[in-house]
Amino acid sequence: MLETSIKDLSATLLENDLDFSIIKETIDKIHENFKEHSPITGSENDIKNMAAVPTASGMALGLSHAAQCLIDYQRTTKLLRGVVSAIKDVQKKHPNETVNIFYAGCGPYAPFITLVAPLFSPEEVQFTLLEVNLDSLNAAKVLIEKLDLTQYVNDYYNKDAITFTIPNPESYHILFSETLDSLLYRESYVPILMNMLPQLNKDIVVVPENVVLDISIYDDVNSPTPSFQKEIFNVTNAINAEHDHKKFPSFEVELKPEYKGFLIDTTVRVYKDNFITRNESSVTIPCKVMFPQPLEHKKAYFTYCIKPQVELRFDYDEKAIELDNPVPEQNTEKGGRSSDRIKLPFNFDVDKLRAEYKVIREENSGYKGTIPLRAPAHIVDSSIPFPPPAEDYADGSWTSWLDTEFFKKSPYLNEVINTFKEHTTVNQVSLSYVLPNSFIQLRTEPTLALEEEKSMVRLTVPINNSHEEFSLNGTLVPMKAGECWYLRLSDPHQIQNKGDEEQVNLRIDMIPNEWLRNIIKESDE
Repeated sequence: MLETSIKDLSATLLENDLDFSIIKETIDKIHENFKEHSPITGSENDIKNMAAVPTASGMALGLSHAAQCLIDYQRTTKLLRGVVSAIKDVQKKHPNETVNIFYAGCGPYAPFITLVAPLFSPEEVQFTLLEVNLDSLNAAKVLIEKLDLTQYVNDYYNKDAITFTIPNPESYHILFSETLDSLLYRESYVPILMNMLPQLNKDIVVVPENVVLDISIYDDVNSPTPSFQKEIFNVTNAINAEHDHKKFPSFEVELKPEYKGFLIDTTVRVYKDNFITRNESSVTIPCKVMFPQPLEHKKAYFTYCIKPQVELRFDYDEKAIELDNPVPEQNTEKGGRSSDRIKLPFNFDVDKLRAEYKVIREENSGYKGTIPLRAPAHIVDSSIPFPPPAEDYADGSWTSWLDTEFFKKSPYLNEVINTFKEHTTVNQVSLSYVLPNSFIQLRTEPTLALEEEKSMVRLTVPINNSHEEFSLNGTLVPMKAGECWYLRLSDPHQIQNKGDEEQVNLRIDMIPNEWLRNIIKESDE
């Protein structure tokens, strides 16, 4: 009975010209069915289920986030249509053959077997599933069994797709991997294809077929028309060309003094003329970066790297992009004080912060990363529907925000946050920790800066940072435990823990209203 309902819901999503409300309603029904028959709901907020899993190159989403990919509505719909179209094309090319699909990175819901298989017979299509996260793979097995789809599965592998050797590779017709994130950041789509495509038949069908990153540079960031537009990375072209196995060739952009900023778009070609475009999915949210003014740099360089971290790197100095090279020191002085880092007139009780962190950490042990204290409402409470796509995600208004249960049980952390909630809107709050003798790779967070027209800012309160080196624009930030700092995180920054215990920061993302702007300005003076 359940399989029939899933089949009908999948068939609905294949219909042309569907209104978004119908897509959302249909996928929400699928999600409700999955939640009833899976150990994973997508709303789990403990660190075990939220933490990403390291791979040989990049990271795999944690269980909760992987499950939530289902309710990325346009993405799921377009990928479903792409897989079904690919299967039908293979059937035409190879009549009377069973279509074999290698599914790399299936996640806990394995939606592109659980939604696709009911549309075909087991004689028509067979799947091999690979997943690096064992808990995720086990959850997928449970759901597949509950949906009575085990007859569609050839095999399961709990392996890393980046290093996996495919048994009988010549037998596969389709390689499917939705291991994607905006700007191809962190997730392993590129290194997976680099490992698997040479093993498979040359006429293998890949879904998604390609991902392209484009840059648009603006004289006026409010203008709909860019002054310069160019493709800066094309996955298919890059993989087919000879290259360094750590990074691809840099894309160089000549800069003009009148340039104010740029957007980088991620476009996913799912299959043939089926594309996921700007803001249709979390994967295709554009990245906005403002140039420093006046713009004195002559060139900018963009380099896609897969070692030591999967990311698109951007810098004004070509040498700074070289792997393991630090960002060159920049002169950020403004009136005798560095405006990229400002100590604010707040001081908090370190002992109380550490005591409450210890309790929360014990409840969420086992992995480095971030513990959410205040998060999007649909993640905290699974009864709340996923918000619809938004034009702009920068200021957090795309969703409502709720306190997590372990935050509610932390009176002093609440007191700290209320210091700011009394005056402005506080959206996301988290505890970020770095394990001993490890680091967080160099990065920028383009929307976390006062200079952004529509954004949030992040205040940082160190809880335990005696061995932490927080570098911003190539120089260390002298933060002490219990202090509160504004950092312009749209600039390059990285964190290194050189000690033998965890280094912990409280991160508070809020709307920079007049009250907060005045405090930052006065502190800067």
